[in-house]
Amino acid sequence: MKSYEALFILAETVREDQMDAFNERIRTEINKVGGTVRQIVPMGRRPFAIPLKKRESGVYVRFDFDLDPVQMAALQERLKMNEDIFRVQIIRDDQPTGVKSPAPSA
Repeated sequence: MKSYEALFILAETVREDQMDAFNERIRTEINKVGGTVRQIVPMGRRPFAIPLKKRESGVYVRFDFDLDPVQMAALQERLKMNEDIFRVQIIRDDQPTGVKSPAPSA
């Protein structure tokens, strides 16, 4: 299992009262491919620096999760089917949140 961090940008039409349902759907998708969600960080609505596809802003949510790298392609295919997701970026988190690096030796 590797640690990953996914930043989701949701369509600006997504309302605050829909966020819990969205988070649960994404958690379910990650669990279906054998992953485990460690943390969900809502980041709120933010404006884009420049309009993207005629959109001015989006709702940002970060998911920290663990997943077998072999299953990453399957997860990405499942996420493409979600109409609420405007963009998603998944990166490998070499140092998961809460884990401190060892102090440098002098």
